Amino acid sequence: MSIQGTLRRAHQPKLRRGGDVVQRLANRATLLCLEAATLAGLCLATWWLSSTIISPHWAWAAMLEFAWLCILCFRIEPKGFALLLPIIVITRASVVVALTSIEFGVRLPELALVGEAGPYTSSYVCIAAILFASSLASFRFLMNHLHVSRTSALTPVFDRFARPISLCVIALGGLAVLWLLGLGLVRGFPLLLNMDRFLFRRVFADPLTLNILNCKSIVACALGLVSFALPVSRILKIWSNAVFTIFVAVNFFYGDKFFIMISTASSFFSPYLYLQYKYILKRLPYLVAISLLVLLPVSGITWFIYSDQGRATVEATSQKLTERFAAQGELWYLQAKIGAPVVDWRDDIVARNIEALSVKQVDLFALRNGIGPAYFMNRYAPSKFRAAQMRGGGLITYTMALEPLALVMFGWFGLVLTLIVSGFLFAAGACYLAYAIERRLMPSMIFAGYLIVMLKSYSAQGAPWVVVSIFTLKWLSVVLVIEMVLSFVGFFQSTTTPRFRLKSTPRRSC
Repeated sequence: MSIQGTLRRAHQPKLRRGGDVVQRLANRATLLCLEAATLAGLCLATWWLSSTIISPHWAWAAMLEFAWLCILCFRIEPKGFALLLPIIVITRASVVVALTSIEFGVRLPELALVGEAGPYTSSYVCIAAILFASSLASFRFLMNHLHVSRTSALTPVFDRFARPISLCVIALGGLAVLWLLGLGLVRGFPLLLNMDRFLFRRVFADPLTLNILNCKSIVACALGLVSFALPVSRILKIWSNAVFTIFVAVNFFYGDKFFIMISTASSFFSPYLYLQYKYILKRLPYLVAISLLVLLPVSGITWFIYSDQGRATVEATSQKLTERFAAQGELWYLQAKIGAPVVDWRDDIVARNIEALSVKQVDLFALRNGIGPAYFMNRYAPSKFRAAQMRGGGLITYTMALEPLALVMFGWFGLVLTLIVSGFLFAAGACYLAYAIERRLMPSMIFAGYLIVMLKSYSAQGAPWVVVSIFTLKWLSVVLVIEMVLSFVGFFQSTTTPRFRLKSTPRRSC
């Protein structure tokens, strides 16, 4: 009995500590659920109040609720939220800022309207909450059921060659920077020429320049893997950081603005946010304050761009800047103002979207048939603006069209279903990004960056052909074949005794 009693007393502290951990986790989950329910109730109440008592100040309350939503989502699912930042979070934040400015009476030149107060910002925050919840829930489900191992047999192989791989990535990133710099010095930078970036890309940009500017996420993801995940020397990480910093600065001279650069930066930092989420959670208030300080120079550069390099007055710059920011939310403002039934089904628009899945020149097809953002342009844009669009082949494109287009085609209930399905797609892309980061596989990271570009385009344009057309599926099938070959090589590597034992490279801290 004394021996049993001694053993029982020896195990009691361990059992008690284990029970305390479980109890703390249960209490934390309960508090997070109560906080989420409170936030949902406040968002719905703000939506109702902004519909009843018309005032632009409700937009500020909705903006604070969106900030609370982002912080809460990061605390609930930090890994998934970190990977979804460049795909959906940054863009939705831009829409909330845009809608706030619209409710304070900003002019919308593309729609020939002037903004007014209403339930537009608050309703969009509720819609964004549904999309975030669907994406994070799908991410956790996919990670629990499909994402089992943190490493693969190929990871040690790629780690052995991490240095030459990193040198190649840094060299290619440097060549992209040199190409953009050389082109700008010879032909002139669009920013310094006061040329609209859409006009430059549609008329003056060659295919290589256009691909570099449009595929910034691929460059950012590849350099981010070198800087924060690969086991290479500190000097290579410094070179990777320097190349990315210069790359972002050069893109400013090509007319890219605030939220585009923030989204690109989030792609670069996604490996760090994913791997170091515990550190970030512990120091979240300090890191938020640091992030706000980092945004100051980005905001200053954006102000400099819109002020015609400092030549315009403060009033003219503010008007130009707010009108440009407002473009991110003008489609939701327009469609929410028009309204929609609870349930709807637009056969004509749905049929044209299905037809677009097999069209090669899909941009011109969408422009002529009024699908995607062209639906709003063809129906609501002023005649002169529409004529300019047709002459220039669509020099300026409406953006952030997923939610308003879903509201047009399917009504409010169909919008919710669309966001749930879209959330699953975004979560699948985030899981692929997690796969590449955890296994430190550069080919997978490059493919993940390409997938981010497609998902961002689908999110901004509301264009299903971006992700499910026969041409996109061909490219995705190529990616799938390459991944299967890599998996087969990894399996062969793990089951075969190596003839020569290579000296493994120790993994260094980030």
